[in-house]
Formats: sequence, C-alpha cells, structure tokens
Amino acid sequence: MKRFFCLLLLFSLCIGMAACAAEPVEPPVPEDREDGGLGEILSLLDADDYEEAIEAIEKLQGGADGTEVEDADETQPSRDRVIEALPKTENGSWLFEMALDNPFSETVVLESLSVVDYLNGQESGSWLFSGADLASLPIPQPALAPGESTVWTDGHPIVADKQARDYRYTFRGESGEAYTLTYRYELPAGGDLPAAQPAGDFFFPILLENTTEMALTLVAMDITDLMDGQPLGTAIFEGEEPLARIGLGGLVLQPGDTFAWNDAHPATNEWNGREYRFHFAQEAGGSWVHSMTFRFEDLAAENVPVDYSADEGQDLRTLRHGADFEVEVFEGVYWVPAAALGGSRYTNAEICAMLPAAPEEKQERISTLYEALQLYQIGNFAPSDDNIRSFENGINWEHHKPGYHAVRTNTGCCATDSNWLRYILDGDYDEVGFLATSQRDGSGHVYNYILQDGWYYFIDLTHYHAQGSPISTAEESGDLSHYHATDFILGNIHKTRSVENYVNYVQDAFNDPPGLMFLYTAENVLAVDSLRIGSEIQIVYEEADGTPIGVVFDDPADLLTHSRAESPEHIPDWAAAASYVW
Repeated sequence: MKRFFCLLLLFSLCIGMAACAAEPVEPPVPEDREDGGLGEILSLLDADDYEEAIEAIEKLQGGADGTEVEDADETQPSRDRVIEALPKTENGSWLFEMALDNPFSETVVLESLSVVDYLNGQESGSWLFSGADLASLPIPQPALAPGESTVWTDGHPIVADKQARDYRYTFRGESGEAYTLTYRYELPAGGDLPAAQPAGDFFFPILLENTTEMALTLVAMDITDLMDGQPLGTAIFEGEEPLARIGLGGLVLQPGDTFAWNDAHPATNEWNGREYRFHFAQEAGGSWVHSMTFRFEDLAAENVPVDYSADEGQDLRTLRHGADFEVEVFEGVYWVPAAALGGSRYTNAEICAMLPAAPEEKQERISTLYEALQLYQIGNFAPSDDNIRSFENGINWEHHKPGYHAVRTNTGCCATDSNWLRYILDGDYDEVGFLATSQRDGSGHVYNYILQDGWYYFIDLTHYHAQGSPISTAEESGDLSHYHATDFILGNIHKTRSVENYVNYVQDAFNDPPGLMFLYTAENVLAVDSLRIGSEIQIVYEEADGTPIGVVFDDPADLLTHSRAESPEHIPDWAAAASYVW
C-alpha cells in the first residue's frame, strides 16, 4: 500500500513538472544521485524505505517549477538584525556612525532606543530612550518609508571603563509588528592619545630649542608609548590642523629660539615609557628631528610629597611671598605674583600642620590666594580624571566634583581644581568664579577668576601642582625672560580691569585659541556636554536654577554654538569617594 502511495505521489510530481514547463517535456529520466532527485527516490522505493521516499518526493514537489524554494521566513527581511561594527575615533572620542533603514513594505516609526555598555563581558550601564527622551535625541527621520534610510552619529569620550556597546533600535510598523536593528560595537582604545585612567598625572616637560643656523618649521609630531623599551603604539600629528589641536600649530623656530611645551597623561600600568619626536622642515629644504624619551620610573619618582613640617619659610617652588611687581604683558593685562591679592599669615610648617583638618576648618582659616596656594602645594593635591558622565534627557552630562569633596579627597581634574579654590576662598574676596573655554572639537577647560576692587585676577591651578613641570609656572621674579619660558598665560597670574582685554590676549597668544569662552560665578562648575548635530558642535550647560553665564568670546566663523538645558536630576554620589589621609 505504501509503495502504491509513493508511486502515486511520484506520478503527480511528474505531471506537475510537465504542466509548469513552457514547452512539453520528456518524461523524467532517473539519475543516480544522492541529492533528493528521481534516481534517489526510485532507489529508496527499491529498498522499501517508503517513509524516506515520501519525504524526498514532498521535498522535490516544492521545487517542481524548477526554482529553489527557500524557507518562508528567509524570503522576508529579518525582523531582528544585528550589525557588528567598530567606532571611528576622533579627537579623543569614539564616534558611532549608524545607518538606520527600513527594508519592509510599510512605514516604520522609531519607538525606542536602548544603549548598553559592557566591561569584561558584563553589563556596566544601560539607558533606555522612549517618548520625550527619544525625541530629545538628534536622530534624523525617526519615521522611515519603505526602502528609506538615514544615518545618525553618536559620540562618547574614549574611556577605560567600556569595552563594548550596543545600540538597539526598535521600530514599529503600521501593521503593529516590531522591527529591531542592533549595532554592536567593540571599543578598542584609540583617539589622538591613549585612553585616560583615573590616577595621578605624569608630566612631560619639553623644551624645544633651535640649535641650527636656519629657521625650522614644525610639520609633524608623534608620540610612542613604550613597555620596557618596546613600542606599543604611536599617535601621529601631521599637518596644520592636528598640530593646532595640541597647541603646536604654526610653530616656527628661528636660530637660537626656544619653545616650551608641556604634555601630561593620567598614570597607567599599560606602558612605562614615552617617546616624543618633533619633525621640523629646514628653511633650505632639509629636515631636523628632536626627540625626548621619558621613563615611567623617573616620572613616578617626581610625585613623592615633600616634607614641609619643619619649613619656617613661606616661599614654594616658583611662589615668592615677598614678590611685588606688575608687568604689562598685553594691552591692559598685567603679570602679577600671588601675593598681589594678599600675603600669608602662615609659615609652610603651619600650613603642613593644617592638612589633617576638616574642609570646613580649612575654609575658615584660609583667606588669601597665597595661603590657598600654600595649602594646595604643601597638601600635594594630585591631578586625576574624576569627572563622571551620565545620560539624561538625551545629554551625556559631565559632572564635576564639588569643592567640599575636592578638598576632602585632595585629587581631581581642572574643574575639581576650580571648585577647590572656589570653596576655600568662599567669602574672602568680592567674587570668585570660573572662566570656561571650549575648543572647536568640543573639548574644554575651566579655571578661576577672582574679582577684587574692580580688578579681575585669573589663575589656573592645574599649573600649580606641587610636583608639576618646572616650566609650567614662572618664578615670581617679574623677569619676562622667566615668564616667556613657561606656559605663560595659563601658568601665571594675570590681572586686568577688562575681561575683554584678557580674552584678546588669549586669542592672540594661543596657538589653538578656544572658539567659545564663558565667565560665570556659581557654587561649583556647571554640568556640561558637547553635542554633535551634523557638522555643528553645540556646548550645552545646565540651567542650574537660572545661574547666568556670560559669553565673553564666540568666534562667528566656527561651527561651535552654545545653549542651556534643564539641569540633570541624577547627581553622582561624591560622598562615596574616599577621603585623603595625610
């Protein structure tokens, strides 16, 4: 009976094949093959393998029209797609460029986006954007017609605590069916410099000197990280724009000229040496290379705290308590010593004895800039990358450690330095605030101003670390040769009655001047982010209860813009950071 049924199925198969042909066909000739053809079916029948013969006939029936029949699911676009990708790197950031498309025959609308970070294979953070949060993201064309596509680029600073990231987009069609598109990124370290690690900085003081008899023009610079003398990787800066980003654009050294340049990197165990090579073009057409190699152990040794417990003096590194000078370095801008805002009532030994005191007591006892700098240097305030990022309302807010916790933990970045000084000198001068700057790539910097008796005094504490580079700040001598041998604007204290004059000095003297400069006073540096919107970069500051921000410089020729946004609700738990023990 089964044999008769198989023969009946085989006969219907042959009739079907003939009916589907454009012209009459000859009866099928059995072939000796093992791929489910007629020859195999007859062989199975001869062997009385009827069940397998029926399966083979049914399989062959599916292709009776001469075409290969796919699984029904395979003929439709997948409803759940995963794309493996690598981010681009630019100016110390990862750029995630994603093409969103609609392969279906109905319009789809973006319903939600989830972003998940991974570290050591484990989820380390996640964000879900839907509704108003999704609408706040600058994703073009959230609704896609059939066959339509759009491209969106997201960015994130290169950090060490992320090794992978998923972007999962969920679209909903008119039929109600969901469509998901996932971009899965591996995050290799990259960017212009190695990714930062939260730890004490290493400083690389570099003094370039033209010892030849002709002019030298810098055309390239490269940095190679070393492990036990072996190269691990090289970052190359070649051409005007890359060199300008690091403050070396347009550098020309005449015979006998010198140029001081500092670099720094948060301490890391990933490498233990670094080589810098500066490539110059000679006026006559040749080339000249200046290289410097730093060993990790030498750099580490520089950060040993100095014992001031028996120092009855008041001078420190380049600070001179008795200095009294006022040197005009630009129209209406004067280089002055720290003591111009008042001297110190304490010896270095007395400041040293004050170190274990609580932040409130230090704030109460310190009342001048000079005393604050004594506390800062004798306390060996350590640089570190301590900013914390959090995604909220479409903005990747950068939060900064408040002044109280800056004093308590005794470590931090430029914003933490600024908050430290604002806290220590609270109520001691007419006003203590912040000068914040933004570069054209979206990166930024912040330092302090002090307003007293109509004069603005500008100081950047990042140049005053106890174990900082010897060319970061000038000895307070009033000698302009000492001044110009340093990072002279940010590495020294200036006073002016006109903020505009100081801004003009920065714009005139910096190799890569900021495109935006802001002046404001607040209890702490405001949370901030830089958003990439097409070719434009928008600097966004939190509203912070309406704290006004004065824009003191905005280059109309660049693509930098600025805005304010509602302050984030989720604030890092700064109290969880351990207190420094002296």
